Amino acid sequence: MYVPTLALQVIKYNEAHTSSPIALDGIMVGNGVIGQNTGQNREKIQVDYLHGHSLYDDALYEDIVAECGDFSHESQKCDNLITKMHDQIGRVNIYNVLGDCISSDSKSDIWKAPPSKLHLNVSAGPGGRGPVACIDGGAGAAYLNQDNVRKAIHTKSVEEIGEWHLCGGSLHYHENWGSLLPNYKNDIIPKTRVCIFNGDADACVPYNGNEEWTRGIGMAVKEEWHPWEVNGQVAGFVTNYANDFTFITIKGAGHMVPEFKPVQALSMFKRFINNQPF
Repeated sequence: MYVPTLALQVIKYNEAHTSSPIALDGIMVGNGVIGQNTGQNREKIQVDYLHGHSLYDDALYEDIVAECGDFSHESQKCDNLITKMHDQIGRVNIYNVLGDCISSDSKSDIWKAPPSKLHLNVSAGPGGRGPVACIDGGAGAAYLNQDNVRKAIHTKSVEEIGEWHLCGGSLHYHENWGSLLPNYKNDIIPKTRVCIFNGDADACVPYNGNEEWTRGIGMAVKEEWHPWEVNGQVAGFVTNYANDFTFITIKGAGHMVPEFKPVQALSMFKRFINNQPF
């Protein structure tokens, strides 16, 4: 949400200050959400993604498709099947389904995992099931809870605002934006280069959902889905659209692409800033 909304502010400023514009040549958004009320079928996207990564069996997938359909009408049987799906998946890291689940900082009541399984329902409420319990935040917490560190970064002490830990819950946000799709289509893509990229091992913002909306936004396809390479190896796949609009996947990367595939991420970044083709 941060990059496109900031880009919108820059574009708005430039339109009002044509004599002194802020230089904006393009934006890159990695494994990014697109807001609420987008019209996307998020349940189907998740069900298809998780099955496509061999996290639950074919028989259950077929039952879910037969019972849940397009998920437009809820039923108890459909809910039971989705619960069974999460039970079959078990305790995986939804930010990197290929990696380990490391629970080194799970103090938050909101995001504590149950003792046996970590369901993938990221909207679960207090005591529910969320992704943070699989993130290795122990070192970060130990560092940011030191008095000298807090003083150096001008943050209040532990005594004043409590300890830092993942999704601590002390900040409360209010939604003031719906879908970003109209902004991408009408305001951002026509006025600057846009690259949407996804690590394909991320189940939190799965690539198939972003592939769907980038395709559905309606830009003419210049180059259909094809591999891109780094050091002679396939690094992922890319679709190029009109108006310098690009969708890219990075093979084997989780939610934060540079963390998992730094060489491929750097190559992608260099190509984008130098306006080189994928």
